[in-house]
Amino acid sequence: MTDIGDEDRDHVETVAQDAAATKEAWTATLDDMEAMVAERETDGWETIRFPAGDTAPENPAVRESDRFGLVFVVPKAVGDDPVAERLREAFDGGSFPESEVYRREMNGTVFLVVEYRDPDRRLAVFVAGQYMLTDAHGMVKTAEKSGEFYVHFQRLDATPIGTVEHEDHHPFVPHADRIDEWNAAARAHDDEG
Repeated sequence: MTDIGDEDRDHVETVAQDAAATKEAWTATLDDMEAMVAERETDGWETIRFPAGDTAPENPAVRESDRFGLVFVVPKAVGDDPVAERLREAFDGGSFPESEVYRREMNGTVFLVVEYRDPDRRLAVFVAGQYMLTDAHGMVKTAEKSGEFYVHFQRLDATPIGTVEHEDHHPFVPHADRIDEWNAAARAHDDEG
């Protein structure tokens, strides 16, 4: 039987604590989204809400296209709500001229709720997601160079649902001005492991 030293035991405890903290932060993010949805619905808005199946910063360096930005994978349904179909219809029926980003960062993980609103249709879309800040380097650099930023909604098989253009990536990326530091720290950590 292999003997586990104190250093290994400390590492295991740290990983377990980080996992518990991440789960707690994700639960809080979902609770925040539900509270925002309830507020809009109380004000008479129709809402579409879902936790993304995955949230990923994307940049052209890792794809065979020029597409970049933050990608939310949309589930087919949440319970009995056909979210993907309703979201596609929402994009086909108009645009979302208003948006808000609510986010927090914990230990390099970004937790966010993005709200898109169309006041003419009184329709609000809420999506919750999380991603690692260390994965955002290429996306941030591309956004800074181009002066634009995109949020893409797609199905797991990459079928596009809709895209929203933003003028600024900063609401989506905390510490974007220090992204090189985050990237260097991630490389140093990878070199140690």
